[in-house]
Amino acid sequence: MKLKTEFTLFASMLIIIVILGVSIFLFLFEKQFLIEEIKNVEISTVKNFSQLCKEALITDDEILLLNYINVIKKTNKAIVYGLYLDNKGRVLTSVKDRLIKNVLKSSVGKKAKRTRKFRRQVYTNPLNGELLDILSFPVIINQKKTGIVQVGFSQNIINKRIKNVVDKTRERILQVTLVSLVVGIIGAFLLSRKITLPIRKLAQGAKTIGDGDLDTKIVINTKNELGALAREFNRMAEKLKELDQMKKDFVSSVSHELRSPLTAIQGYIDLFIDTPPEKMNEEMRIKALKIMKSDTTRLTRFINDVLDLAKIEAAQLEVVKEQVNIAQMVEEIFILFTPLTNEKQIKTIMDIPSDIKPILADADKIKQVITNLVSNAFKFTPLGGNITIFARDKGDSLQISVQDTGVGIPPDAVNYVFDKFRQVRKTSGGSAKPKGSGLGLAIVKGIVEAHGGKIWVESKLNQGSIFHFTLLKK
Repeated sequence: MKLKTEFTLFASMLIIIVILGVSIFLFLFEKQFLIEEIKNVEISTVKNFSQLCKEALITDDEILLLNYINVIKKTNKAIVYGLYLDNKGRVLTSVKDRLIKNVLKSSVGKKAKRTRKFRRQVYTNPLNGELLDILSFPVIINQKKTGIVQVGFSQNIINKRIKNVVDKTRERILQVTLVSLVVGIIGAFLLSRKITLPIRKLAQGAKTIGDGDLDTKIVINTKNELGALAREFNRMAEKLKELDQMKKDFVSSVSHELRSPLTAIQGYIDLFIDTPPEKMNEEMRIKALKIMKSDTTRLTRFINDVLDLAKIEAAQLEVVKEQVNIAQMVEEIFILFTPLTNEKQIKTIMDIPSDIKPILADADKIKQVITNLVSNAFKFTPLGGNITIFARDKGDSLQISVQDTGVGIPPDAVNYVFDKFRQVRKTSGGSAKPKGSGLGLAIVKGIVEAHGGKIWVESKLNQGSIFHFTLLKK
């Protein structure tokens, strides 16, 4: 079953349950409200009757009392009778019939005579079995009870009245319920369509990307979660495109790193095989062997880089700590780069205070870090530039920085210089495609973090870069 159908059915069922629940509640509430309203009207009628009796007795106007009884009987069809009963048992009513006598002689009448407050009682008419609501209320004159007023209401008439009103109410609620259900179901369908349409777009986009079209963009112009999902989807597509480019660069880099030295080695091996010993002098032989050694060293270094990165990503890089003199290590590294320093006429500067104490670290790996950073500095620093190494005590850590006066790093590339197989491409004054595997800085970062430190870079185009990393003292 499609999501759109499932959502429509679920929303429709929810709407039906809610609307029916509300309708039933309104119906019951309306019925209860009507019953309470009728009871309040009955109480109000008896109290008003009591007040009029009080005025009629004070003015000695029995006609007023009898006329009022006739009026309320005509006004309210549920009133069977109304009477005033004084303390001497004298009854004033517009109609004297057997029902009134029976009521007054019954336990209901006896209790009503003794009441000093409002009383409601149920009485069964022996003449026809009809139930009556008998309401009695005292008549007080000068804080003295002079009698009671009593009104009998027919429950049959009241029930019919309630039934008529309830039937009309039920009909209105049913009409509203049906209209609400239709509108609700249509709304559920439209809402499900609105929700599932972006999802279908996302699904189609995922399929397109799965088919290899990494330029796919999802256009969903909403500011809700689906819009956010679409934006994240597009960001994911961009990331996949970058990763695809990284893969291509990696394949190209690996191919170059492996094929170039292997081709050279194979060529010189063929030379040794095809050239008779008497035709190859010592100088040519030594030159060929040195080139082969250089290429095998290059291959070994590349393979070691890949293995080191694999260990770093698997959190299996072994760190053997010992006391390391940073100043002495930097001097050794600068000596290593002396030929390149002379060739590019680059000035190397070491700014390490004499009071910097040896630090506990893995000497070989930290030397690898600094060597890699210095090598990158030479790669991107033009003739006549400067490369400086700083060391500063930061309390619980030692901060080491390698600064150059090279071409700098573009702002959009600063965030990914430490990613594996990522290399900064052509910048003003720089090479179009730097040599290397793109693993160096990723390995540097892994080594620094394995020591519990952190590494970052600051750079400005055409002004140079400075790489900082920290090593914890403990």
